[in-house]
Amino acid sequence: MRNKVNFPFNFSPVSAQEWKMALQAGLKGGDYNALLTSTLPEGIHIKPFYTCDDLPNSVSQTHGIGTAWEIGTVIEGNGRNSEFQSPEDWKDGINTWITELPVSQSVWPDWMKTRTAWPKKMLLIPANPYDFCFDPCPEPIKGKTEVLIDPIGHFTKTGNWVRNQTTDLQFLQNVAKRIRSSGLVPRLLISGENYQQAGANAVQEIAYMLAHAREYLLHTSGDNTTKFGFEPPVFRVAIGGEYFSDIAKIRALRQGWALLAKAEQFPTACKIWSHPSLRNKTAYDYNTNLLRTTLECMAGIFGGADIISNITYDAVFGTTNAFSDRLARNQLLVLRHEAHLDKVSNPADGAYFIEHLTNQFGKKGLELLKNIEKGGGLIAQFKSHTIQKKIRQSATSEQSAFEANQRILVGSNLYPNPQDRMTGLAQSSKSKKAPKKTEIEPLMLRRLARPYEKKRSENETN
Repeated sequence: MRNKVNFPFNFSPVSAQEWKMALQAGLKGGDYNALLTSTLPEGIHIKPFYTCDDLPNSVSQTHGIGTAWEIGTVIEGNGRNSEFQSPEDWKDGINTWITELPVSQSVWPDWMKTRTAWPKKMLLIPANPYDFCFDPCPEPIKGKTEVLIDPIGHFTKTGNWVRNQTTDLQFLQNVAKRIRSSGLVPRLLISGENYQQAGANAVQEIAYMLAHAREYLLHTSGDNTTKFGFEPPVFRVAIGGEYFSDIAKIRALRQGWALLAKAEQFPTACKIWSHPSLRNKTAYDYNTNLLRTTLECMAGIFGGADIISNITYDAVFGTTNAFSDRLARNQLLVLRHEAHLDKVSNPADGAYFIEHLTNQFGKKGLELLKNIEKGGGLIAQFKSHTIQKKIRQSATSEQSAFEANQRILVGSNLYPNPQDRMTGLAQSSKSKKAPKKTEIEPLMLRRLARPYEKKRSENETN
């Protein structure tokens, strides 16, 4: 047994008022509020320091899952980049394979049938669940493959249902049974990245994801076979470069889901899959994206996400290559095996600022959720274009901050490299266009640096 250490000094507690007085003295007449305080886009006032007085009345110690987070990697549905994945990758710690299947996928792809090495787990996301193959799946992936279904996410992203609202939602009543009969595990997916990449702020993301999930709970409320056949749901969350806000966002989402599920008499467990967003990535000085994605993966880990996947530093160009793909996977391996971020459970618990931010995001998110429900729910508010309008306002505000150099992206509006040239960027950079005919205005990716890059690229050709 170690002997108790008696320190020769004792620190007296310092009150928040004393901290503030010391800061004001250091400002030498400068305005405390103007120089040291700020307001987040979500309307939350940020102070220069936080103490235990800022902790919410009850601090939950169950925000996340700590050391059990899984490393995920995304494989294109046509298997185009599956050749980059060798058996050694799985031995080194990549344990979840995520595949978004093409729209017409009525049979298992040949690359899946001939694959000899498989990860510990697979997530399959069929773009069109009606065409998804329900025949017996390849033997190596039986029992460890989850099929993620999200017709509402398809509706918000494309502006149209796969068939129509009634048919798509009623399809959930038999899809769980059919998926299980194929040797797979069904899950409801909540595609929260649609909201973030269109420009929603953190409070809006939380509220829209919870309203999204509630639409499914209400639709399956009278059918326990369907309702419990999909649990726990998977929330797909995009992380966009606001480090502490992203940590708090994930934690507040998990708390909000627990409250919502409990009220609906549904199991409170959920899975959160986080990955970096494209919204804050840049085409000029694109190597800086490596720094951004590293911090965003860390935010997912500290926020308590169950699955962390990464994107490549050149993802804005919509191309795939072995080098960038390998770097993206290695970033996560370094965070786990060299930074040892899998050794501490819930490291953000008790941090004054993060706990305060989590509490504020949670409160504001639930308030917005109540307003959405009063307005008829998520789908009704999409049809009235209320949600699109709110997200567009948030996106426009952030775009204005970027153009005023208040929202910084290094290599674009700060420290641009004039030698970095990208002729033709306006045509090659990844940008999704809205379909010509849609039932609603779809949520489209709004990348902050895109207008700047387009203008700069055009000037290169003049």
